[in-house]
Amino acid sequence: MNIGTKIYYCNITGNVLVRIGDLTDFPRNTTFDEDYSIYVELSERNKETISLIQLEYGEYEKLAKNKICTGVNLETKELIFSNISIPNKPSKQDLLEERVKTLEDSQVGQDALLDSTREAVDFLLLSSESL
Repeated sequence: MNIGTKIYYCNITGNVLVRIGDLTDFPRNTTFDEDYSIYVELSERNKETISLIQLEYGEYEKLAKNKICTGVNLETKELIFSNISIPNKPSKQDLLEERVKTLEDSQVGQDALLDSTREAVDFLLLSSESL
């Protein structure tokens, strides 16, 4: 069973509380009470202040057009979308490259410290020989 996006919102402000995206091959749709007990954002509120819009499967993506639903117009019950950019999650490759770069930079610093320590030791040895 394919289940469309659910948008729970505050029926006082219109702010979106929880968005549950499309579910593919899901055995059944969860009830309001089940979602209320699962999602902290809902369970910490009075049930009477929460409303739900259930969309058809695939409808959210068509409406959103790469935007994010941030609210609901309380008069028309239409979704309000904003151009909030979602940062791309870095890939494992990007994370590994960043880590290697950090380690390489750290190694350069350690090499410079080692070189200056060697120079200081050499200086001290030469100074002590002349005494």
